[in-house]
Amino acid sequence: MFKSLLYLFVFLLFTQCNSQKTVKLMQQIPSFENIEQLEGNWYLIKKTTQQNDVVNSLEIQCLGKLYWEISKINGNYNLKKHFASGKNCETHVIKTDGLNYANGRLNYREGDIVKSELLEKLNEKAFKITEKSFANGETILIETFYEKR
Repeated sequence: MFKSLLYLFVFLLFTQCNSQKTVKLMQQIPSFENIEQLEGNWYLIKKTTQQNDVVNSLEIQCLGKLYWEISKINGNYNLKKHFASGKNCETHVIKTDGLNYANGRLNYREGDIVKSELLEKLNEKAFKITEKSFANGETILIETFYEKR
């Protein structure tokens, strides 16, 4: 009799614990359907940081010269990152390799570094990339906004 009650108690304990499991729902981030929708020039239009619920817009020098160029050459997609620096906004280009797009992520190699950017589609001609950084033990959210022109 004692064994039967013990088995019943253990059984009820496990069934109760299993019913308390929570199911995490992944938030669906809007994304582009395929890489063809990303072909073209995507200009950096704004960069913000958020720390302790305070949002700051960053001042960007040489704004019109900072863009990503996504093109198809010989059946393969390529990404060139155009940026400018210095007092005269001298332009530079970083060429990447192995560009592909899957599940909302733009994956590529920049030199010997593999990068994966999660693009959140804002509309047909705009997306943002959100990154988390840490400084002095605090989380900083960085959002970079691009627009197709």
